[in-house]
Amino acid sequence: MTRIPNKVYMEEIEMVSKDPMEIFKSWFLAAKEEKDNVLPDLLTLATVDSNGNPRARTLVLRGYDDKGFKIYTDGRSMKARELENNPHVSIVFVWSFRDDQKNLGNKQIRVEGIMERLPLTEEIAYFNEEPLSAQIRAAVCIQSRVTDDREKLQEQSQKLLDRVRVEGYRIDKPDHFQGYRLLPNTIEFYKGTRHTVNDRLRFRLEMDVNPGQLPLGTYLGDKGWVYERLEP
Repeated sequence: MTRIPNKVYMEEIEMVSKDPMEIFKSWFLAAKEEKDNVLPDLLTLATVDSNGNPRARTLVLRGYDDKGFKIYTDGRSMKARELENNPHVSIVFVWSFRDDQKNLGNKQIRVEGIMERLPLTEEIAYFNEEPLSAQIRAAVCIQSRVTDDREKLQEQSQKLLDRVRVEGYRIDKPDHFQGYRLLPNTIEFYKGTRHTVNDRLRFRLEMDVNPGQLPLGTYLGDKGWVYERLEP
């Protein structure tokens, strides 16, 4: 028989800042320290195609700053074409955590906003720091292209590797190697376990908000953000 607890346990997100990017930083650093998170840099990026059909895929977060979240991709890929057609996107991070009783819980950050291209200088600097295998892949492959000859792909990759190894050839950033930054307008944090009433905290960018006209339950944050708690 399932034991009935004596009280309801409320999970609560700690407001370490009224700037959601600062909360993200604290969660991201904690996720890297949690051994249950094998790949904390992973995120899911959702876009829509020209017919309004959603598409989602897993990517690696390649950096972040006060403005937003950075990724890199092939400019000829399906996702890049969709970003060009409609830069409004959403990303999701999912991490595990342990509560005070060592119960396994879930943290999620959902971000909505608009993608912008990164400066060329930043793209070049990032590409030059990529592992050689990643540089070869970017130079040889056309992401998402249908192929019926993986042996040819391997041959082209090996030839480029041999040029680097034998001739000292330098692989420069291809024109199609592109970086993007997601500029968020909504950031929602979720934290909970199976045994708690879970917590959600949503930030919305409202640059021209009048503090005296905020609706009930909505509070003024920092840097143009307002925030509100949502029922789970």
